[in-house]
Amino acid sequence: MERRTFLAGTAAGSFAVALNWPVPALAEGDDRLLAGFTTPPGDAKPHTWWHWMNGNATADGITRDLEAMARVGVGGVQMFDVGCGIPAGPAGVTTPEWSRLVRHAVDECGRLGIVLANCRCSNWYGAK
Repeated sequence: MERRTFLAGTAAGSFAVALNWPVPALAEGDDRLLAGFTTPPGDAKPHTWWHWMNGNATADGITRDLEAMARVGVGGVQMFDVGCGIPAGPAGVTTPEWSRLVRHAVDECGRLGIVLANCRCSNWYGAK
């Protein structure tokens, strides 16, 4: 197995590190690298922020959002509510409807194989 050295550092050059690890050699015609890129394993898929806009969420919208994200290869979401001058919807944070919708999101993420991270409070209320 071949070993390769990679150099990483900051733009200002204040620190740099050299990494040296084995890289499997690929024979000509070996498509493992391409296959791993086009269909990555779950732990290599990208994650994204998923904003619920000031309680304006529905079970149908949650399902559609998550199915679309799964379809394009998103592996996880960081879900949190965002206020910031957005008109309030019926599923305000800590209401029974909010709890029902969060449970629905958890179930849908499980069904679709998406990792769900959840912020436990509403965000961005200070900006007016």
